[in-house]
Amino acid sequence: MGPGRVLSFARAALRRRGARPVWVAGALLLVPAVVKRPLLDLAVTGTVARIVAFIGVGVMMIAIGSAALRAAAATGSQSLMTSQPGGHEMPLRRMKQQPATARRRCPALLLSLLAAAFSATADPRLRCQIEQGGTVQVLDVAPVADPYSVAPVTINGRFRFKAVVIGDARRIAYINLYTYFQTERRLVLLHQAKYIAPTIASDPAATLTGWNYLYSPGRERELQYRCTLVEVAP
Repeated sequence: MGPGRVLSFARAALRRRGARPVWVAGALLLVPAVVKRPLLDLAVTGTVARIVAFIGVGVMMIAIGSAALRAAAATGSQSLMTSQPGGHEMPLRRMKQQPATARRRCPALLLSLLAAAFSATADPRLRCQIEQGGTVQVLDVAPVADPYSVAPVTINGRFRFKAVVIGDARRIAYINLYTYFQTERRLVLLHQAKYIAPTIASDPAATLTGWNYLYSPGRERELQYRCTLVEVAP
């Protein structure tokens, strides 16, 4: 028995029994599923997977709502009858018009769903975890157009860390990472790395840089960092 026949059988059973509480209970069960989808499931997926899943869930909800309207219309047309002269009965016209109205609204709902899915895409961020002297700092760096507008971040008064992310919300052109040590007179460049056109990994545990271990001259103070390209919901 295919899915279509199962759905038809379920709708017929509900029409016979008038089981409105069953539809209400089903609608209430959809609420936690819909809330869980964007908050938990979609938080660890890429942009394309998020859009496809968003549209799929929306189409499923529209199908369920359309089936509920049809069942309600069929039940109402059987129970709400108007008496006519001569002993004949005729169903109310407005009950016949409900399925047609629902069909007319489906294209508009689908278009709204597509617009919401594409507007819900997340923006890229470079998230760097920096550890030095027993402290941990986490930096979220947004894409910029001008590399000279990015200022270095001071780490425990000894080191400077600068992450330059060039691009926009659609594409990252490149990423430059700089680590300096602050001496009494000047900044000393310890490490520089460049990543061309990086992409967001499908595995949330994957990092862009891996762990990097750097040491200052003389006293050899250690700084370690790793950076990951992630998506942040707007």
